[in-house]
Amino acid sequence: MLTQLKADEREAYLEQLARVVTPGVEFFLLALLAGALIGLGFRLDQRALLVAGALLAPRMAPLIGMALAAVSGSPRFFLRMTAGFLIAAALLAVVAGLTGGLAPRGEALLLARGHIKLNLIDFALVIAGAAWMAYALGREERLAPLPSAAVADELMLPLSAAAIGLLRADPALWQGAALTFALHFAWAAVAAVG
Repeated sequence: MLTQLKADEREAYLEQLARVVTPGVEFFLLALLAGALIGLGFRLDQRALLVAGALLAPRMAPLIGMALAAVSGSPRFFLRMTAGFLIAAALLAVVAGLTGGLAPRGEALLLARGHIKLNLIDFALVIAGAAWMAYALGREERLAPLPSAAVADELMLPLSAAAIGLLRADPALWQGAALTFALHFAWAAVAAVG
């Protein structure tokens, strides 16, 4: 689509999309609130709280912004979107880790352990969600909430489980969940660019 536009039209179009994907203060506040819900959901083994955390999680605009920067060839915008995503992810992980990781040692945290292994359904969901978000941004110039929630679920839950594992000094939990997060993140970025 970008190749069919003239240079000035392409510039205006990219600026419009950049405004849509640039995170604001509410992005980081939602990351904090989502982290609290996800951490509490893992601590209490309540799926409803995990779903609420994923739905409340900020839209994955910086992820799509990184893909947009890669396609448009803007390293500065790419770094800005990466920094925004990493800050929000760190805020969410710290809050989720503190909320869920301070559970008594005897608790098994079964739902958190569910994120230490890769599975094809989660993998397909994160790829489809990222591709749908990129398509909606390109065609409708907006961030679609449903695929964003799916991607947030597949990224933020393993990230939160890793933070809980770190706080509890559980290497199997934090290493497995961190690997799941990293693979989901990498393939979501690839799907968004494609």
